[in-house]
Amino acid sequence: MKNALILFTFLSFTFCKSPVPQKPLPVTQVEATSGEKILLGEINRANLDSSSLTGWFVKAFNEITIDPNWTSKTKSISK
Repeated sequence: MKNALILFTFLSFTFCKSPVPQKPLPVTQVEATSGEKILLGEINRANLDSSSLTGWFVKAFNEITIDPNWTSKTKSISK
């Protein structure tokens, strides 16, 4: 039993690392046919957080709230 506990602890420290923060992917800012500037290329969350063109994302993300009643109802099916 003691060996199993040591093995579990070792594996937990080895494989349960904290997530690495994302770095923005390389994108190009271009002007659309409408004259509006857009990001061209594959993006991730870091691009949305850091680009001067995506202030709308940060504002909307900070305004989101999740209803506690909904989370308590769906907790049983999330396993």
